[in-house]
Amino acid sequence: MLQTVKNWLVQRGPDSPMVRAALRMDARAKGLSLEFGQDFISIARRGRRMLIKQLHFVYAPFLFGIYEDVFESLVANQVNGVETLDFTVPAIWKYRESGISLWCASLPEEDSTEIYTRYHKPQPCETIWDVGANSGFSTLQFGRAVGPQGRVIAWEPDAFNQEYLLRNIQMHSLTNVVVERSALSEKGGTAEFAADGSTGAGLCEYLAYSIEKTKLSVNTMSLPDACCKYGQPELVKMDIEGGEVGVLRGAISFLREHPNIDFVMETHRLPDGSSTEPEVAHMLKAAGYDVRTGNDKLGQHFLWAGTSPLTSR
Repeated sequence: MLQTVKNWLVQRGPDSPMVRAALRMDARAKGLSLEFGQDFISIARRGRRMLIKQLHFVYAPFLFGIYEDVFESLVANQVNGVETLDFTVPAIWKYRESGISLWCASLPEEDSTEIYTRYHKPQPCETIWDVGANSGFSTLQFGRAVGPQGRVIAWEPDAFNQEYLLRNIQMHSLTNVVVERSALSEKGGTAEFAADGSTGAGLCEYLAYSIEKTKLSVNTMSLPDACCKYGQPELVKMDIEGGEVGVLRGAISFLREHPNIDFVMETHRLPDGSSTEPEVAHMLKAAGYDVRTGNDKLGQHFLWAGTSPLTSR
């Protein structure tokens, strides 16, 4: 029932008085003030201000919950004495912990390097697939780790995100990265994709929320076909907004016969409100994988899988 209400509100859009009232109430409960501009939303508290596109209003409740974490993760700009993170336009942001500067198309990616590499530390000469590469934070980290003799296949179907992924590859002089513009999915062909230029872009079939005007058709490729094209990777990282279910459905038989691919993925909520974690874990265990699950510091859910017993490194 709750998921039905959320879906109904999302379809009303950010101009709806009911949606704005619900967001203001949620923000107020977390000690934040909310203002709506012509094409942006301002989220503020105690000398700090964050701006997001109205198009990205569905991410506002999540940002309310991690507001201070985002400011601690990125170096903000000073605007009239106010620490400001303006995600309404593409910009270069510096990550405090790693010191990395990166073009972000809109909302920034989390620094998830530690959690992605908890059970599989990338080695020189390995091939890693970064599925759902976005603007390329993890692509950059993987590219550095595998070295010039290794290779990273960065999967990103959203053309807006692709532009900034390519900028970051050039800015950081990565010569071992190949950008794949198809979506990894259950089978090859085409599928409807919500390309909103954010970290939440994904295949519409699996998205908990999608906005009609962002939908377009993209090419898709199955994991077995992708292995034919690029060779078998040592590690597949996936952050594809629920699409991990389809990828594995189309690959279980292949994985039983080719058991040397490790996985790390963020699991997500599907349109009916259920989590992808149970089905993903069941499929991988049925294929002979050792599976572990856990959360990052922001409360997001992750799953790791390998055909050898997983040991944290």
